[in-house]
Amino acid sequence: MICDNEVVTNMFGGIGTYSILIAKMNKTCVVYNVDSNPDAVNLCEFNAKLNKVQDRVISIFGDAVHVIETKLSGSSNRVLMPLPERAKEFVSSAVNALSDRKGIIHYFAHVLATNKKDGATQGAASTENAFKNYQHSLLRTRVVREVGPRLYQIVSDVRL
Repeated sequence: MICDNEVVTNMFGGIGTYSILIAKMNKTCVVYNVDSNPDAVNLCEFNAKLNKVQDRVISIFGDAVHVIETKLSGSSNRVLMPLPERAKEFVSSAVNALSDRKGIIHYFAHVLATNKKDGATQGAASTENAFKNYQHSLLRTRVVREVGPRLYQIVSDVRL
């Protein structure tokens, strides 16, 4: 999904799993991998070197809200929010990371549902609620996996 020359912010990047895969798949993008765990930041840097993408995966230590506010505001075409249990709290920061408040946000969440199909429906409703204060369009919502009895992790692709 990443287009050429995109700048991507991974708000809760951990050891760089998504960030490194993105950089390997698209040789022209730059990915900011933000995490508040110093060990994860160091491991991301190590993993980026192992995968020969250290020039395009920039690992940043810090709270995502603060890092976006002070370093990455208005910098990105795309934002990943892979913290499903708390992503809703950080929607405004994700929007602030977008250049001119326009771009794609990949919003992860947990939803209760009776089955996978209902999980996608509930996920879309959850996403609409999370982005209700912004002009947006919901491109797609899908179930990533079941994480507990009737608890599904979803990801929604949201265009602002």
